[in-house]
Amino acid sequence: MNRQRQLRWSISLLLTGVCVMCLASCKTVLGDEQERCVVVWSEGSAPKEVYPHDINGAVAEGLAGLIGWEVVRAGIEDPDQGLPDELLNRADVLIWWGHKRHRDVQDALVDKIEKRVKEEGMGFIALHSAHASRPNKRLMASRCSFKAYVLDSTTLKITVTDKEHPIAMGVAPEFTINHDERYSDPYQVPEPESIVFDGVAKLKGGGVDPSHQGYCWTVGKGRVFYFMVGHETNPVFYDKNIRKIMANAVKWAAPSRKGKGQHTDDGAVGAIGIGSLPPKGADVLIDGTRRLLDEQWTYWEGPRFSSSLPIKWKIVDDPVDPGKVLVSHDPAADGGKYGAADIVTKKKYRDFRLHIEFLVPKKGGNSGVYLQNRYEIQVLDGDPGKHGMAAVINEAVGPYHAYNGTGKWNAYDINFRAARFKDGTLVEKALVSMYFNSVKAHTNHRIQKVWGGANSGIDGGNQNGEGITDVPGGLKLQCEGHEVLYRNAWIKELDIQEADTDF
Repeated sequence: MNRQRQLRWSISLLLTGVCVMCLASCKTVLGDEQERCVVVWSEGSAPKEVYPHDINGAVAEGLAGLIGWEVVRAGIEDPDQGLPDELLNRADVLIWWGHKRHRDVQDALVDKIEKRVKEEGMGFIALHSAHASRPNKRLMASRCSFKAYVLDSTTLKITVTDKEHPIAMGVAPEFTINHDERYSDPYQVPEPESIVFDGVAKLKGGGVDPSHQGYCWTVGKGRVFYFMVGHETNPVFYDKNIRKIMANAVKWAAPSRKGKGQHTDDGAVGAIGIGSLPPKGADVLIDGTRRLLDEQWTYWEGPRFSSSLPIKWKIVDDPVDPGKVLVSHDPAADGGKYGAADIVTKKKYRDFRLHIEFLVPKKGGNSGVYLQNRYEIQVLDGDPGKHGMAAVINEAVGPYHAYNGTGKWNAYDINFRAARFKDGTLVEKALVSMYFNSVKAHTNHRIQKVWGGANSGIDGGNQNGEGITDVPGGLKLQCEGHEVLYRNAWIKELDIQEADTDF
């Protein structure tokens, strides 16, 4: 029976936690990439009335929606204390919750975890009282103690302090949870690379106690995240913001798909697909805040422009996940008037790597992602042709079968190389490669022209769209009288020397 518990939970685990399915196979393939693995470990000491399937069950349930991830429960009572070599060696991330049984964890297992993190790049996430766990102390090379541990708080208000950090993406800027136990600063550990979250505990006797809540380090080749939240008497791991933090932390801590032990800077954090997080040096373009919208974007004032600043597009609740998103709504574009209220980044780009996620709420919904404010990658529900979803518009059909459908999030991952000129003459046309929901859509497609005329973008009115000029352009999103939602958009400037955008 213990061996059966070690098998993988179904990714379709219901949110109530009552439907737990064991799968015999754990080697599914996404495109050319093997499924990743996150192991959620706990000691089984949480009260059943709060966590019927223990804390690892609640955390695993919250991670069930991670696309391309195998989520495995493990516990101290399982064979090999839940981490046989086969499982530990293929784990990309290990999440650890412990409280009363730290000393029961064997030396040999701690040695193996340390090696996997430091030498092989496995991510490690410690939760609440796991600060005192033997693996965490080993990785921190510290006592990992706090000033005080007191069961005298009622609520904990959590605030995002590092708004640009991938673990904070899509998390409410401030939220409050019930939490009985507080740990008081200082936390005796090495200086962290980032404090992602702070908190303020409200005390039963009056007063408050501020403290840091989320710490990040690089330890050897691996990434480590400590999250102070998670006392076993509070069902915090069912909270939507906590679950978003956990999912983000898993993707941040994981080594690149390009190889274990690597955290590269070219899309390594999540690589491709829904939830991909911005790599180091990327410009975050959409994070669900009005501040970033006004800071990074403006209207494209083309021939048909008929709106006015400030941008009329709205920030609304994400209909699927926690957080806020951007919606392409501007009355100026009603009736399909593209170019009347399109928005474009203030910064202009040549070569770049782009990630952007979108959701079409209703059938027939239409927008578009314009590379360099010239070349449209179509967003159009219901059309599988050259003018349809994921197409390089009017030139190359996208893989419509990869589309998740209305009411669901989708992702474009794009490598783009701008047109090349010599002495003012066009010598190489723009080049694009793209994945649509982790499915290869286009490989080194040479874009022939700007389609749609002068109202479509830069150079649209030059020689019927073929008169491309040597001028960089921003990323543009089309408003065409339809509401299309956007989130998690980032772009990283590249310098692609050779005529090859494949990735």
